[in-house]
Amino acid sequence: MKNKPDYTEQDFDFYGLSSDDFIEKFVELSNCKKQKKKDKSTLIKILKRLQKYDEPFAINTMEIAILNEYQGVIFPDTDAKYSNYLKQKHGVSYQSTASLQGKAPKQQQLLTGADLFN
Repeated sequence: MKNKPDYTEQDFDFYGLSSDDFIEKFVELSNCKKQKKKDKSTLIKILKRLQKYDEPFAINTMEIAILNEYQGVIFPDTDAKYSNYLKQKHGVSYQSTASLQGKAPKQQQLLTGADLFN
């Protein structure tokens, strides 16, 4: 099987999330071995899902995916983490969802260890 060429910035419409840091992280993520196996339409869906978050959170989410060896980008608890991030950002006290739910599943523990927003 022939290797796919690397994705570049020109392969995607960044939907207004266009800081150099965001673009660099998304292209890096897109070119990792596990993500590169996915077709471009799947990567575009990930990009659109990242669009609903502010850039610092989206960049951090991609950095966590990279640190966790690309185990995934968006998880079922990502919206809850974003809500907690916004509360912290705006100075509202909160209790993390992991502490409310007891012990987090193994994959969530992996994310939570690197997650600056929980």
